[in-house]
Amino acid sequence: MGPASKQVDVMGSCDGAEGSRFRGFESLDEALGFEDEVAGGLGARDRFVDPWVGQDLARLGDFLYHDCSIMPVGSCPPELVDWRRINGPEGIGGCATPRTFPPDGAKFAALAQGRLANKWFLDALGMICASPLGKSVLQNIIVSDRHALVHGIYTVRFWKEGRWVYITIDDRIPCDISGSPMYSHSKNLNDVFVMVIEKAYAKLHGSYMNLESGKVDDALRDLTGGVPERLECNDWSSLDERLGSGFINPIIATKEELEQVRSQHIVGARIGGGFAQRKRNDGIVSGQVYGVVSVIKSSEKLRFVKLVDMWRVAEWRGRWSNSDLESWRQNPAVKAGLCPDDEWPPGVYFMSWEDFQDIFTEIICCALSVSSAGREWVHNQFAGKFEKHSSFSGSGGSPNNDTAWLTNPMIPFTVETSTDIAVVFSQPRDERVAGFFTTKSSGFTSSDEIKMSKDENQGPKKRIESSGINLFICRLGKPGCGLKRLRSLSKDKIVTSGGEMFRNARQVGCFYSQIPKGEYVAVPCTFEQELYGDYVVEIYVAQSATAPEAVKFHIDTTERGFINKTLDKLGEDDKDVEEEEEESTSNARSLPVPKFRIDDDPFGIDDLVDREYLEKVSLQRLVSKLS
Repeated sequence: MGPASKQVDVMGSCDGAEGSRFRGFESLDEALGFEDEVAGGLGARDRFVDPWVGQDLARLGDFLYHDCSIMPVGSCPPELVDWRRINGPEGIGGCATPRTFPPDGAKFAALAQGRLANKWFLDALGMICASPLGKSVLQNIIVSDRHALVHGIYTVRFWKEGRWVYITIDDRIPCDISGSPMYSHSKNLNDVFVMVIEKAYAKLHGSYMNLESGKVDDALRDLTGGVPERLECNDWSSLDERLGSGFINPIIATKEELEQVRSQHIVGARIGGGFAQRKRNDGIVSGQVYGVVSVIKSSEKLRFVKLVDMWRVAEWRGRWSNSDLESWRQNPAVKAGLCPDDEWPPGVYFMSWEDFQDIFTEIICCALSVSSAGREWVHNQFAGKFEKHSSFSGSGGSPNNDTAWLTNPMIPFTVETSTDIAVVFSQPRDERVAGFFTTKSSGFTSSDEIKMSKDENQGPKKRIESSGINLFICRLGKPGCGLKRLRSLSKDKIVTSGGEMFRNARQVGCFYSQIPKGEYVAVPCTFEQELYGDYVVEIYVAQSATAPEAVKFHIDTTERGFINKTLDKLGEDDKDVEEEEEESTSNARSLPVPKFRIDDDPFGIDDLVDREYLEKVSLQRLVSKLS
């Protein structure tokens, strides 16, 4: 007879009670202490049952669908779901020797999505797996499997609202009638990290169903605590500038150079602009995220992008592909540098920069906020509010109206030593945790909505759809110029932004490698004017032994509460400072600010579901009914 499942009470911070917003622990020590307490209360043959999910069918069903009374059409009824243990005697089909991660040196197997439209989450996980730093990043997500084999206990951490949250789960996974996982998994089912992370992510947000529809950027932020950003693929030099000089390497890079690349970014690329995946004639699948491992310049001035396909549903068949033997034969030095043996790792491709530029439309990258390469990312957080009738904390909309835009909040800082910075502008609350996630909800409120909510005769409160958000880093002047706000806006003053479009998103971020010395402001804004509500701006600064205080902030970083009063004071004081005109080193000063627009594909390919799997499951259920 197999090990029993024993119910164990969970301490208050983990039981989903009122005030426990994330159903998790605030520190690793607290989570590990809970694991030890649970394991100590179990017998040698007992396995943990997470009481937040419970064992009764209703609770299990709600954990799947959030509310079984309004299950999605075509969903598997809770009574037909087979909850199997990763480490149990009647385990998951194909998972004979479970392990949290592949062994050292082994490649990650391809990913499989299952019947949940959470491709945004899996694309982020795939980018991590494709990265040279993948396993170490994943080990920082699943922080404990000490009691997994004997008692079925895992602890996983996520970054939420400016802090780490630790989620402890049992190892029960929803499976179909054949014993195969219903949702996301590695195609090597012995590698269980995908199932474990997805289940903990579902618990964090209330149910598996609450993981449907989202953004790759959100998942990258939650999984790594890093700063996600989207870049255009049209400029080699700007790619080098934004990602850092270490990302583009000679064909034979030193170990130190490769470690610098690994410590900086997780990077992916894809073809956007559609609501369905499509395999092209060259083997590239539109809408699919490919991991970008590195960009390489050869001695013959050829430029290559090394890609990893974590889905492996098709294979690149263009120039320099694995099947393009002629190009490799004519360039033996390139082959010797890039692939000295004839064994091509599965899912690894090389592509010329020119083809990469022509094929892909966007680069998704995530700057990791971790200690690496002798530097530490110092986290500074500022909470504020877009206010009505404010000259210094207003809601001025996009730069398309440059006069109104100047009333947006501006957080000033001085770069005293050139360094890397990463900035995130986000909404302080994640609506996904409160119930069904409304992808079009911005969290910001228009003046019309405020007016309607105060007048009961207007009927139900109207929900205003998001206008899109963006973030700008602007240069005020030379160090010591004394300015704390922009007086006017021109193209040369914008040093970087969250992208060319305002995006309907939970957050936007941007990274700047080796920002020059000077006075700057971070400016969060919405596309439309007069949208009010709370916001958070987080600024990460790369420190080193030679530059322990590379950036000085003019707002107390330990201040709690909104920074609006401080911004108002700085704005008033700034009126007396005389603005000095800097000499321009380019023609940008005479150019107007480019027109910004709304992302016209705000969801699309991030929400794709594996239709082939759904058809397979539907066929299995039909056969089951007929037999």
